[in-house]
Amino acid sequence: MLSPGRSIARTAAVLVSISLGLATAALPAVGCGGEGGSGGASGGGGAGGTEACTSTKGTLTGTAYVNAPPGGANSTIAANAEITLGRSDGTSLLGKADADGHFEIPLDPGTWSVNGDDGTGCIASEAQQVTIEVCQTEDIVLVFDICAG
Repeated sequence: MLSPGRSIARTAAVLVSISLGLATAALPAVGCGGEGGSGGASGGGGAGGTEACTSTKGTLTGTAYVNAPPGGANSTIAANAEITLGRSDGTSLLGKADADGHFEIPLDPGTWSVNGDDGTGCIASEAQQVTIEVCQTEDIVLVFDICAG
């Protein structure tokens, strides 16, 4: 059962981490504490089962692929891909995927356009639009499906 203020996305991430045997310390620390526990690097712990959030940011996570989504023909991980983010107010940021194509980027709330480059000339045919909310995590699959020959 969710406590007041506890996000469904974070709860689902914890459940996935537990079911996969992953350490929950790998979850993004955006300042939200657990039930009666301590918060992430910038957050306080919950009190009496209420989650306290002191962050002013949300988090975009995902995995970058080349050619097709996971399971598709010729789909490969886009290791060390550059992730390009922009908002309509002109704010732009760059992020980087790790060797496994995973990325985790803290962002101010709002709607962000997400695209990038895999480093070999492949880009996404269309930027994805994601809405980031404070203390929430949005997870996407980014596919670089247009490659310079």
